[in-house]
Amino acid sequence: MYYEYIVIALGVAPFIWLYFSFLNVRKGKRDQVNWKGPLGLYIGLCLLILVIAIYQKYTYDIPIFINSSSFISGIIVSGGLFAIIGLVNIFVTFRYRKNPLPKDLHDPKVVWILGVIICLGIFIFMSWFFPAGKKMNYTSALNNAYSELEEDNDEEIGLVLATSEERCMRRRDCDFKVYNVFYAKNNLEKTQDVQFLIRTIDKNGEQQKEIESKVITMEPGEIKLVETEETNSSSEMWMKYSFTTDNWFDGYQFQYRYKDPDE
Repeated sequence: MYYEYIVIALGVAPFIWLYFSFLNVRKGKRDQVNWKGPLGLYIGLCLLILVIAIYQKYTYDIPIFINSSSFISGIIVSGGLFAIIGLVNIFVTFRYRKNPLPKDLHDPKVVWILGVIICLGIFIFMSWFFPAGKKMNYTSALNNAYSELEEDNDEEIGLVLATSEERCMRRRDCDFKVYNVFYAKNNLEKTQDVQFLIRTIDKNGEQQKEIESKVITMEPGEIKLVETEETNSSSEMWMKYSFTTDNWFDGYQFQYRYKDPDE
């Protein structure tokens, strides 16, 4: 499930197109930068993501937009970058105000325009494109979990590993963690408070980690994310996980207990 990489590639494509169009103008192959094509592609991709987001909203009850915390993070990153670009532009402009640099080396107006385009693009990417890829990963894992839990009704309370993934997208300097997402299903005919004890098993058949879940209230036939003390409860729903492990594991075991909510 690498939907985020696909969406990232699609989101970057209009900027690559615009960049090569700009190079062609510099080389004299074109008279003007072709901004209409990249802009049309970018708007089209945004609308496509909106259609998918609306479908996910009504099918999986996934919010269309990011939460306020993620929105503020995007503002801080893009705003901070714009501030840096602006300060450098102002410094260079004043530094060479008596002997201005050639326009092809430094054009303050062009720098401001490019700064706005780049920072706005980064903000839209962080708040729209990247979450779209993560949502697709989430719904794919959710579908797999639902399918397995619907087929396996042997247990009174079912449990399945939906996905295990490494979430660091850098190749270096990553604090390696495996993020594990478990879902549970109440196969009983009444609402129950359920708690799990989950053990991960390594390739040698030895216990790697043992962790207890929080108490989950589940209605008959309901499927829910299994949350533990490690669950990032304040995060977006498509970024939530049950717990992390320091290494990949080959299997898992679980025990559960349940009771009526009124007891």
